[in-house]
Parts: sequence; C-alpha cells; structure tokens
Amino acid sequence: MSEGRIGITLLLSLALWAPSGLLSYGGELDLMQAGFRYLGALAFAWFAVRVFDAVVSGYGRSTFSEAQITEREIETDAAQPRPSRRREDDELGETADDAPALVPNDAA
Repeated sequence: MSEGRIGITLLLSLALWAPSGLLSYGGELDLMQAGFRYLGALAFAWFAVRVFDAVVSGYGRSTFSEAQITEREIETDAAQPRPSRRREDDELGETADDAPALVPNDAA
C-alpha cells in the first residue's frame, strides 16, 4: 500500500470513528467498544480506499496516453493521400488575388 493510501485510510477511519470517540471521551461508551468500533472503521476505510484506487487505476490503464494518440494521428495522416492542384489552375494562371470572392447568399 502506498503512503498516500495509508494516510487517506487513517484519516477516513478517524472521521468514521469520531462520533464513537466523542462518546468514549464523554464516558458514555466503554473503551473496549470504542476500540472495536475503530477497528471496524479502519477495515471499512481500508476496503473503500482499496476499491476506489482499483477503479481509478483501471480507468487510467484503459485510456490512451498522449504519445499513443499522437503516433496514431501521424500514421493516419501519413497514409492519406495529399490533395494536389488541378492542371486547369496552372493553365489559367489564376492566383489567389484573381479568384472570385465567395459571397454568402444573404449578403448578395
């Protein structure tokens, strides 16, 4: 178990056990019962953190890393043919400045 998970487990177990701890401190709950309640809270917190970590790790492993996505995009782009110019464009000698402007229907 990593250090981060241990800390989260202990904090969660203390948060779950806090009401019992206050009862024990006030004398309304026996120390033995409070100890067993803490062990139960610790076991529940350990299990909850373990399951949460497994779910998050599973999602992390199932997604592609940015490097894998970039490699796939490069392979896909390289496989597609590049558009070339038409022969008529060269014969007409049109440049971008000579080309007719595209005007939307609403503006005309």
